[in-house]
Amino acid sequence: MSSTSFNTSGQMPRGLPAQLRDMVAEAGAVMVRLLAYVSGLALLAVIATDLWSSAATPEQAQPQPPAATWAPTQRTDRAFAVTTAEFSTKGETYVTFRHPNGGRKDVLRWGATVGQPVADIAIERAGAAQPPFEAPGTDLARRMGFDPDSVVPEAAGVMDSKFGTIGLWRVPEAPDCLGFAKDFDRPRLRISGWSCAAPTRAAQQGLLDCTLDRLILLSAGNNPDLAALFARAELRRRRCGAGLAGGVDWVTSAAAPRLRGGF
Repeated sequence: MSSTSFNTSGQMPRGLPAQLRDMVAEAGAVMVRLLAYVSGLALLAVIATDLWSSAATPEQAQPQPPAATWAPTQRTDRAFAVTTAEFSTKGETYVTFRHPNGGRKDVLRWGATVGQPVADIAIERAGAAQPPFEAPGTDLARRMGFDPDSVVPEAAGVMDSKFGTIGLWRVPEAPDCLGFAKDFDRPRLRISGWSCAAPTRAAQQGLLDCTLDRLILLSAGNNPDLAALFARAELRRRRCGAGLAGGVDWVTSAAAPRLRGGF
């Protein structure tokens, strides 16, 4: 056997030239470093994948918390009242709701003791961390007993009141019913309501106008802006006459606009 053949121990043969032995040794060292480099990259990829999975899995696997919603409270003290003769025989209920983000909603309903309510007024005060108010048409459709996903309310003009100009809404499925909504910035407040209590849409406008005119504040709590809002509104109160058709000074409707003046 030649003196340059490899032995069985795996060591470099003694017969190789020095330069060749150096090249073989250098190649082996390069292979070792390359293997270590590749192994390091593979380890980093495994660690990155594990970190990504641990960060994404809880969000995907765990169910999202339910959206914060209004919840009725056991409060009996009223903050608002409506003194109207038209609803005297309808049966009134007063419910206070609280929002987890600090809001409060006072709802007056009429006719709730005999099946579906025929009218309501809601005064919604937003909390500091509460999101924007729901679209007025959607909110009114739900309160009137309709599915807001299938029933789309329509704008129906505006109405002047002691709180200023208020937008009107109608639901095609209930053409004689009428709703309204008004948002305020200070305080962050919405006054809204609807009525199906009158026999015609024109009478509905008169009823809503008188109901708003007779909406009064009983207690502002620690909210001076709320007290100031109702104090300014009382200065513009028109003291509408009794009856569904009486005492409406100014109503502007998309279908039948009217000029200022009693009728």
